[in-house]
Amino acid sequence: MATGIGCQGRSEVRRIILFLALWTLSCAAGKPRLEYGSFRSDALREEMRYGVYLPPGWDRKTPLPLVVFLHGGGDDEQCFDEHGATAELDDAIRAGRLEPFILVVPDGGRGFWTNWYDGSHRYEDYVVDDVIPRIRSRYPIRPGRESTHLLGISMGGAGAMYMTLHRPEAFASSSVLSAPLMDVDQTVAFLDGFFWQVFARVDRVFGPASRAHVERNNLYTRIRSPADLGGVRLLIAAGTEDRGGIADTTSAFHEHLVKHHVPHQYLVFRGGHRWTDWRPILPVVLCRQLSAGNACALPLHDGYTLEEVK
Repeated sequence: MATGIGCQGRSEVRRIILFLALWTLSCAAGKPRLEYGSFRSDALREEMRYGVYLPPGWDRKTPLPLVVFLHGGGDDEQCFDEHGATAELDDAIRAGRLEPFILVVPDGGRGFWTNWYDGSHRYEDYVVDDVIPRIRSRYPIRPGRESTHLLGISMGGAGAMYMTLHRPEAFASSSVLSAPLMDVDQTVAFLDGFFWQVFARVDRVFGPASRAHVERNNLYTRIRSPADLGGVRLLIAAGTEDRGGIADTTSAFHEHLVKHHVPHQYLVFRGGHRWTDWRPILPVVLCRQLSAGNACALPLHDGYTLEEVK
């Protein structure tokens, strides 16, 4: 394995660092569509809020699949609603082109959706052990892993990728959108970058920036065979104009998966790192993940490309 990082790699890392240093997504006001609630999380030891999307025309009795949505940095449990992300889902479900499902949006703050290295915050456990059981106890969800799906965007996309590795028994599919999927060299440079001088808690979250530690936990070393995904169906996606080098790192991770014969779907959509770009692709992504190998009734939009590696 190379011990250094080339000029192009350093440039990608600098773009990612700059993007994350300014990582705030604005929320636009909109009419509430989700149902909201809160509970005390055993994993985080505090009161946490969540929103729940229910499909149009549902009788509230028929069991449905569950999708867990992990938001990006600067968002919370309301931003799925506030950015108008439900309209496309409603339309696709009403047209019979997308299977009805229940979606939960837990609030994850800026905790990176991971169990922190210092043990002070356990966001993975919060999602798997607290949020999912709570929603299952309050709504009719189809039983079993095959009816539970993970979807994350930006910070939530990275969280979904690592949650897939750490808790594969919990999910049938994982969709990773616009996430910084960095290799070992890029991660070491990233952890050692100026971003962490601003957010000094990063060592509490991810641990030391040593190469040995990063190698043990990096996606590129953890995923080297189909078995390493634990049977989870994986979809990764990035926009043609995604921020911070994310398009490049997602493409490189796709090539890594191809090299190691790991089944996955790789989606490139037209646009950047904005909700206006993500909204149209949500039904497309969910249709392909919920269909479990059956034909999806939703075609790709113009400017999208999808490569499926089996």
